[in-house]
Amino acid sequence: MEDRPNWRALAGSVQTLSTILAGFSFTLLVLALGRDVLTLPLNIPFQTDTKVVALFGLALAGVLLVISTECLLHSQSYDVWSLSSERFAALKMQVDDQGWKWSNWLADYDAQTSRWYRSGVYLYYVGVLLFLAGGAFLIYPYSMLTSLGIFGSGFALELGWIFFLVRER
Repeated sequence: MEDRPNWRALAGSVQTLSTILAGFSFTLLVLALGRDVLTLPLNIPFQTDTKVVALFGLALAGVLLVISTECLLHSQSYDVWSLSSERFAALKMQVDDQGWKWSNWLADYDAQTSRWYRSGVYLYYVGVLLFLAGGAFLIYPYSMLTSLGIFGSGFALELGWIFFLVRER
């Protein structure tokens, strides 16, 4: 087996965070449904209130975070690099016995791992941004300035982190 960094080991960390944030999204959703204070109208071109926007943001964030977890779990089913040396050698023999070219098979599985991992991470980023936006609309009825300050800075920091990570790749 080649000596190469296993970036796929990060999938477990992102998957765990994604699952936890999905739980928070749905918990905040349930709490928001029980509150009557979220009926303050927004000053936007169409007629709605903060509750609708917050619920939409939190629900979509929760769904995207769950899908992100599923993508990351699926990426692990293609990850042959984390197998033990013995399992890796046995798999290579099995692929060779089937008449497939090992390098092509390995490249295909590597591409599948990478594709599902990237999909999961990008869905995680969007889910986190929607989670922050939904949280902003939950705080908005209490204080517009606090809502914009706290969640605006969180949103900006998260976007900065995403662009920093994308630029490094």
